[in-house]
Amino acid sequence: MKWLFIAAECPWPIIHGRWLRVYHLARTLAARGERVDVHCCLPTAEGIEAYGKVGVGMVVGIGRKHVDRGRALHRFSMFAHDEDFGLSIARQTPGYDVVVLCGSRVLQYAEQVDRTCKILFDMVDDSFLEFARRKQTGRTGLRERLRLFKNRLGKVNLERDALRFVDYTSFVSREDCTSFNARHPRHHTLLVPNGVDVGFFAPPADVPPVAAEGPTVVFTGHMSNPNNELAATWLVQEIAPLIWKGRPDVLIQLVGAEPSAALRALASERVAVTGRVEDIRPYLWNAGVILLSMKSGTGIKNKLLEAWAANAPVVATPLACQGVPAENGANLLLGNSPEELARATCELLANRGKRQALADRGRETVVRELTWGAAAARLNAAFGG
Repeated sequence: MKWLFIAAECPWPIIHGRWLRVYHLARTLAARGERVDVHCCLPTAEGIEAYGKVGVGMVVGIGRKHVDRGRALHRFSMFAHDEDFGLSIARQTPGYDVVVLCGSRVLQYAEQVDRTCKILFDMVDDSFLEFARRKQTGRTGLRERLRLFKNRLGKVNLERDALRFVDYTSFVSREDCTSFNARHPRHHTLLVPNGVDVGFFAPPADVPPVAAEGPTVVFTGHMSNPNNELAATWLVQEIAPLIWKGRPDVLIQLVGAEPSAALRALASERVAVTGRVEDIRPYLWNAGVILLSMKSGTGIKNKLLEAWAANAPVVATPLACQGVPAENGANLLLGNSPEELARATCELLANRGKRQALADRGRETVVRELTWGAAAARLNAAFGG
């Protein structure tokens, strides 16, 4: 089969979960013998080289950035419509079997896709779940409520007009599928969970012991994401003080690119805010506990899959575990409140055997059920490949 992934930006470097998903789905389909190309605005030389190494072509949509401001195609939409990009899609898509629209920003171009192609809208997470969860986090001032209401109207209009051209809409978790189907009961949804490169994250035999300054509790994520910033702030301000009561030697590490000034201000002798790191794996391998203190957000958390693949013990909120086979006490420990999360963390730090048992079961989970090969196989099955 011939696959074309359409993205508004060059999906390289991998700086967030969406580009991670595009890259691994594309390379895995190519490894199965499919022809796979990526059509995007302003592809970079580094992106062309990186995708080329895994057998994926990258073609120019337009030789400039997608417009960020200007006329929207749908009333109240937050996405400006780039006519040049739409024309490039109309020219490029004939001859492909499946066209994958990567994200809501690209959904507006569904009508420009050649009618001979099947269309998959890879929505990943249902934003309406995210809207609801943000209201529950306390960020519900009048301005925020008005912004969320306007965004909801824009998404409704976009979906109403564009989904009639789409064959399937895919999500990473069943919760997102259910939320979406409540709005569009006749539309076909496809559950395609994220995977993880289990070989890349596997710890080497000579992994060093926990850092000399003491046991570490690690949170990972791209910190420009408001859900990650909220989780990291909650960890430092409300969970960490309870951990330190029992374990004053614990170092909290917030690992991820683009932390805000407010997040950097949380740094202290017992809190490290790293910013962007070249390789996240050593932080996972050397962690006493990975603590995923998510309070908002939707979909599968790649940070959980990576921690499991790195054979690291995990403590998490239930929200961090949606869409994956998480079992409290088997492959991680769950907690809702700061007290529960701190208690679980201290319990693991005090029990090396339990840490290792949870870590081993976590890695077994991703090896068995959450690889990119399994995700690509779901796509092939849906489209008859």
